[in-house]
This record gives sequence, C-alpha cells and structure tokens, in this order.
Amino acid sequence: MQIIYYNEIQKVTNRWIWLLVATISIIFIYGITDQLIFQHPFGKNPAPDWVLLLLGLIPFSLLMLLYFLDFSFQLNEEGVNYQFYPFHLSPRLIKWEDIAGIYVRKYKAVKEYGGWGIRTLSFKKNIAYNISGNYGLQIELKNGKKILLGTQNPEDLEKIISQITHIK
Repeated sequence: MQIIYYNEIQKVTNRWIWLLVATISIIFIYGITDQLIFQHPFGKNPAPDWVLLLLGLIPFSLLMLLYFLDFSFQLNEEGVNYQFYPFHLSPRLIKWEDIAGIYVRKYKAVKEYGGWGIRTLSFKKNIAYNISGNYGLQIELKNGKKILLGTQNPEDLEKIISQITHIK
C-alpha cells in the first residue's frame, strides 16, 4: 500500500464560465427546437438545419467538457502524480529523484502562462496545469523543465512540502 502525503482534486467552479456556456447552449437549444420542430426559421437569415445542429454541438460539447473536466494531483512516496482529465487519460508521475526543487508559489496565470488550463511556454520547458486561482506547486526538474500545478490549498500544501523535503 502506497503512502499518500497530499491529495487535491479540482473542478471548474467559476460561475461566470458555467453561466456563459449554459446561456449559449440554451440559445442554440431554443433555435434548434424552433427551427426543426416548430418549423420557424431561427433568425433573419436562417442557417440550414444541418448547420444549426452542427453549430449547436459546439456549446454543448463545451458544457460536457466543463462537467467532466477535473485536475488532480497527489504527493506520495513515489513522487508527484498529476492528471488533467480528460486530456490525460491516466495519471503522469514525476519521481522524487527527478526533482531538483519543489515549492509553493504565487503566480499570475494570465501574465506568466496566458491563462488557465494546460499552458506551455518556452517550447515546453515551462508548463502549467491549473483550473483557477493564483497559487501553485512549482516543480523544477533536474533536466531544466519546470511544471506548475495549480492549488486551492497553498498553506496545507506548503506544510506537507516542508515535511516531505525534510524526509527526502
């Protein structure tokens, strides 16, 4: 049985994102229903039915992505496991022996990485995985690569990191 030092799971909780995507989805559902079922053209210059259906899939797909999207990471005796589902179908492992430095830091998502999600800079030398917030677990690898894992619990994570680095 593996010892787990820290575990964090994050979901998209930003209400404005949900509201925006849900509103667009509702507009398309209304348009599709009105045009296909009630035979009223949607808009002044209506698109063909197949185009309206195809375009309606975009906000619906985004809604499903938001629902299923989650970011998780775990610190255990092997190293740091992280997964940004559904983009990573299985967890990725960074072994302790590959880590040169690890610490919690405040960052500016838009300024440093161009926003939230899976963000990469400098030809994949710096990569961030985050859903929201401005604190992250900065991991510096021995090969020069830097990985930032967003966290919603920086104080707890900082305590665990200091305990682990004393052990390792």
